[in-house]
Amino acid sequence: MNLDRRSIYELLGIVLITLILYWPSTQFDFVNYDDQVYVLENAFVQSPTMNSLLDGSGTGNFHPLTMISLWLDHTLGNGSAQMYHVSNVLWHLLNTVLVFFLVQRILSNHRGVPFFVALLFAIHPMHIESVAWISSRKDLVYTFFYLSALIVYNQYLMKQQKQFLVYTLVLGVLSLLSKPAAITLPVALALLYYWESGTIQAKKLLELAPLFLGSIIIGLLTIQLQSNDAINDLETYSVVERMGFALYGIYYYTIQSIWPSGLVAMHPYPAGDEMTSISFIAPMLGGIIMLLLAAWGFKKDRKLRFGILFYLLNLVLMLQLVSIGRAIVAERYTYLSYLGLFLVFGVLLSSITKIKENKSSFYVLGIIVGGLFFFISIKQVRVWENSETLWSKAIQENPQDWYGYIGRGNYYQEIGKEAKALADFEKAIQVAPDQIDNYFNLGDLQYKMLQVKKAVATYSLAIEQRPDYEQAYINRGQFYIALQDGASALADFNQAIALNPNSYLAYNNRGNLYLMVGNIAEAVADFNKSIEINPDYANAWYNRGTALLNSDLKSAQRDLEQAVTINPGYFDAYNNLGSLYYQKNDLERASWAFTQALQINEHAGSVWLNLSVVKNSLGDYRGALESALSAQKEGAQVADSYLNQLRSNIR
Repeated sequence: MNLDRRSIYELLGIVLITLILYWPSTQFDFVNYDDQVYVLENAFVQSPTMNSLLDGSGTGNFHPLTMISLWLDHTLGNGSAQMYHVSNVLWHLLNTVLVFFLVQRILSNHRGVPFFVALLFAIHPMHIESVAWISSRKDLVYTFFYLSALIVYNQYLMKQQKQFLVYTLVLGVLSLLSKPAAITLPVALALLYYWESGTIQAKKLLELAPLFLGSIIIGLLTIQLQSNDAINDLETYSVVERMGFALYGIYYYTIQSIWPSGLVAMHPYPAGDEMTSISFIAPMLGGIIMLLLAAWGFKKDRKLRFGILFYLLNLVLMLQLVSIGRAIVAERYTYLSYLGLFLVFGVLLSSITKIKENKSSFYVLGIIVGGLFFFISIKQVRVWENSETLWSKAIQENPQDWYGYIGRGNYYQEIGKEAKALADFEKAIQVAPDQIDNYFNLGDLQYKMLQVKKAVATYSLAIEQRPDYEQAYINRGQFYIALQDGASALADFNQAIALNPNSYLAYNNRGNLYLMVGNIAEAVADFNKSIEINPDYANAWYNRGTALLNSDLKSAQRDLEQAVTINPGYFDAYNNLGSLYYQKNDLERASWAFTQALQINEHAGSVWLNLSVVKNSLGDYRGALESALSAQKEGAQVADSYLNQLRSNIR
């Protein structure tokens, strides 16, 4: 790598401006846009096991190296958001340096182009999502190994030393293990060979066979992981519509590279009538024009060919030919693909006579374009500061998309701004009354705010929209119980069971209703059915155990013990177990059960008092006094005579 003084100054300048741009993001928080899935609630990141590493940890992707990098950040930063953001910035800096080196190698006679391309890569507004968003770590990690593989493969082509081919294959595997999008790498390597030699040899393709095989395996595994969630049914959109999405994407991504605007976390698919509007048809036609321009460039110059093909190659998986998720385009999809487009810009500009003659022109141009992009980017970086700023920008850009209102409403609810959350949830329903799950957000918040009648009305609207929605009846039935309307609650639970005879939740909730009115036999029968359908549902075991406390202690003990086995964090089950053990004069186990409950909720005054009574019976008077004082501190009524008795026993 040619690291002369000029190159060092260029790199230092790019690194400095990139740090100035992104360093504020190191103080940002998590956002409620996949950060729960990738970090906060991720099984591997929080408590790593080999199984959770290999099954994707619920992310819908197989990217173990990315998950390991997130786990390391969790460990080094004690779970704080700062370490994740610092790592993202460092990964991006490394990738920027690699872009500089790669362009310097493949365009060695084009002075200024490596600086121009690397600067665009470093600060382009479309790349902010990949850097400022923790959950986009996979883009950064796979790109690092992808670019490293390209650089090493270029070295192999220059030196023809086999160890560089081996290094290339290893780096390629690491890229595949970081994000499935790396399946394009073997084709990119073949393009690089074409760049250098002007031809493609079967022998060279065979050398890359391990990567082609790895790409097939990773691709099939990803399809399997996403088939039940992220990938939409092929029937959702027609072939013509999906082709339209692809043309729209080509136009959108290309125009955004030159004039980035409307940057936002979620770009939803157009609604049915929007697909025939001029706002969608025009970009589709623009996509066709872009492809025609690409064909012209393809014929004109081999270097242009490489850039165009690299751009399209790394974009094709993101063009929604197979629709994934609810976004028609996403800014993070440009992170690697724009390298090809920036190369095209660099080659075209370097062919202009005045720029070719004036060697400093690229630096002047880079500073002007970089300056414009920098000021757009520095504002956009702030959008990712927290969930409120993120979704407020989404709402500003797409006020008719319900997704932003739900995201911001969830954030407001999380931080205790319930009135603001309520307003956002109501707005989400207003703009998209057919999105049934949004009624759940509103109704559950209304219930939490003790607006139970409004919660019932909200769920009733959901049922009007979808009369066969089993879960709506289950939840509304619970609200009716809170209103002491047992008849309506029973009707809802019965309807849920009629819709789904295997609804263990409905059986469990109806059993609770029977238990409340003293119909023990019917309650136990429903709990039996709930457990039969789902033996891993801890609530049903707990409820049946509670129902049997006054009639069958042995069975009650079995059920409550099973409940805490399934759910070790089940506070109520430990508390009831403690009472049962005490009733059976099994004081040691009673003490254990109450202690377990207090480890879950140390502010439960009544449990502290129960533990005090048990310790007193065990002769641990000092422990009994300490527990009694804790009970009193947490608001439990503790008789002065009991405290005096304990003090006297200690003396």
